[in-house]
Amino acid sequence: MLDIINTDPYLLFGGCFFLVMGLSIFFAGPAWQEYMSLLSKSKALLLIGGVVNLPIGLFILMFYNKWDGIAEVILMVVGILALIKSLALLAKPDMVQKLLSDKKLSLKPFWIHGVISLVVGIALIVL
Repeated sequence: MLDIINTDPYLLFGGCFFLVMGLSIFFAGPAWQEYMSLLSKSKALLLIGGVVNLPIGLFILMFYNKWDGIAEVILMVVGILALIKSLALLAKPDMVQKLLSDKKLSLKPFWIHGVISLVVGIALIVL
């Protein structure tokens, strides 16, 4: 069984991170929805999110940079998306705030984020 688990520490770390985040969304869903609601009202929290995401994206892109397998590509795409997200949060918090407060972007199907996190986590660990 252990031979199906990746031994790459970056993939294991990323996989465990996404698994924990996905489980957190399921077990603490109302708190996550409250957090997202606060983000839609506070530009300062959006800036903090940009500061937190920037080193994550840069770290993955600068120190990992592997495109050999499916898990590696997934991690690199996560790094690119984290960098784009941080740049958007730091450069245009007003635009992100407007997107988050848009009534069409409902927080009701928030469990989908948990499923995506779990799937990405499992993919990074076993692919």
